[in-house]
Amino acid sequence: MARWNRSSSSQFSHIGHAETLARHRREVHNAIYLPVILVGIVLVAVIVGMTLALGETKLAVAADFMSLLLLVPAALLCVVPYVALLALAVGVLKLNIWLPRQFEPVRVIISRTNDVAVDAARLISRPIIWIGQRAAWFEKFIAGGVGSAKPPKALHGGMMERDDA
Repeated sequence: MARWNRSSSSQFSHIGHAETLARHRREVHNAIYLPVILVGIVLVAVIVGMTLALGETKLAVAADFMSLLLLVPAALLCVVPYVALLALAVGVLKLNIWLPRQFEPVRVIISRTNDVAVDAARLISRPIIWIGQRAAWFEKFIAGGVGSAKPPKALHGGMMERDDA
């Protein structure tokens, strides 16, 4: 009751508040829910249409192409920082060799920077390798059935044990 007294100056203002809430609900439905529902309906219609219009082989080719559209940008996103760190490591190594002996403190700093760059490259590549190993294990698990494949064991440094059997 105290909350109602603070938020309204007259006893009939709750009717205006109810209308405001109803208008807000309509706006939320029109601005948020309706577009999401329409996109879902269009997505389902496109999938059903492609399934009916294309044969099994053409649908598989279309699916492969669509997965490429996702894979190529993801690979580029992962490769660019790795290549940049690799170029930085090579550049630091060449600069370290080129500097004369009087710059020995600078050489030590550059060597440490090189070590950090190499460690960062390993840190960046570790999740990519982990995902690839898990995907290969999952593929082997699916192909061989239940219980035929064991998940890879983690070794020191984040690398996984290979199962060549």
